[in-house]
Amino acid sequence: MHLKQLTLTQYKNFSSKTFDFDPNINCFVGDNGVGKSNILDAIYHLSFCKSYFNPISLQNIQIGNDFFVIKGLYEKTYVKKKLSVHSKKDRKRLLKEMVKPTRKYLNILV
Repeated sequence: MHLKQLTLTQYKNFSSKTFDFDPNINCFVGDNGVGKSNILDAIYHLSFCKSYFNPISLQNIQIGNDFFVIKGLYEKTYVKKKLSVHSKKDRKRLLKEMVKPTRKYLNILV
């Protein structure tokens, strides 16, 4: 299973950004302070429902906003899995999961 796509909304220094990943190899290159570690932390947050760097989820909300959303699309041979983590001030963190079989999988079943 690999992470195919990551979407960040109001997470740390990202207002709204979508990243598409290659199943083989991905590299993050850039100047200091542009968000490379924040992308990795978002992947960790999506995978483990907590930030690697911040024990309090609300600390990851972009300054001046009330919530953040991390969405990920994972793909395995015949199954796509969408996960999202939401955190809003004055509310608990929420993890959602949606599994959607691909057409290839449906054709095998039929």
